[in-house]
Amino acid sequence: MSKGKRLVLALVLLVTFCTVAIAASPKVDSILQEHDVLVPFFLPRTLFTITPQGDDVTWSISRKNGDEWEDATVSWDQSTPLQGEIGADDGQQRIWWNFKNYGDNTGHDGGVTHRLDVKVNGETVTQVDFDVTYVPELGLDYISLRDWKTEEDLKAARYAWYNKAEVCSFGPQFKEACDELTDDWYRFSVVDLSQQGTQVFDMIANDTWHLGYVTVTVDGDWAQVDYFCSEDLDPDSQWDQVHVYREFFTFFRSTEEVHRLTPRRIESPFTFGKPFRISDYFSDDRVALLYVNNLMSFSTANPYVTRFGMNKPENQDTLNAMKALMNHAL
Repeated sequence: MSKGKRLVLALVLLVTFCTVAIAASPKVDSILQEHDVLVPFFLPRTLFTITPQGDDVTWSISRKNGDEWEDATVSWDQSTPLQGEIGADDGQQRIWWNFKNYGDNTGHDGGVTHRLDVKVNGETVTQVDFDVTYVPELGLDYISLRDWKTEEDLKAARYAWYNKAEVCSFGPQFKEACDELTDDWYRFSVVDLSQQGTQVFDMIANDTWHLGYVTVTVDGDWAQVDYFCSEDLDPDSQWDQVHVYREFFTFFRSTEEVHRLTPRRIESPFTFGKPFRISDYFSDDRVALLYVNNLMSFSTANPYVTRFGMNKPENQDTLNAMKALMNHAL
């Protein structure tokens, strides 16, 4: 396939499949990053400033009660929660701490941990824990920073890193199609090499994570197999987090040809991105089993890495169609 054709194919995949929207995190600042704060009842203080960066923002403050978190309220005798919304074009907003209004720590001997959550599109992008201690002899709140988590910190805690995960194209499992061959999850795609044009298959890691697409393009008696990571299909992507350690694919003409699945034990004459003449490997029956086994590392923090829904109706329809084609042709 020419470079121009590959570019067109990549753009088609982008328009058809890649719809991830990356939210912009707001800028959050606090005087607590510099020093602790004393708040007398007569002198409210600005604890935080939040500046949107192109997206609507919501914020809320909660307080810790034992092992649970509950809404912090405007005052001890009012149930109005401390929370708000900031429009994308509203500019910077200050979050005040007013001892007179927010003095819900009166009577506590020790400090009470509070938490500011700043969210964009329902996802927390900044989380700040701070302690509020009422000092009765001075009649004020003493406030100190406990922890500050950025979006990257939250992602690191929320998501996982997969090191050298095996990656296959979507389709039936070998353990179901080939008796006693393997107990592993490996999959294959059923490909009709007599079908002109491009066939597209989802690319799945560890039978769970969707990383991109495998394509088989047929032009006359020539074919070529390529793969694309979703993050590479978006020209605006700032991500480059899927690392490839091994590229491998081969074709089997039937399940009876499948004797092993370990790539280093299979001699494959095929290479990604390199055209091959179909008639050199196949006779008139050109339905084949495409076995991809790449080795890739990735983080699920990458917004272009998504959980693959095996049981979604459209994926089950694709699976059943492959099985029907295989049973009919092979």
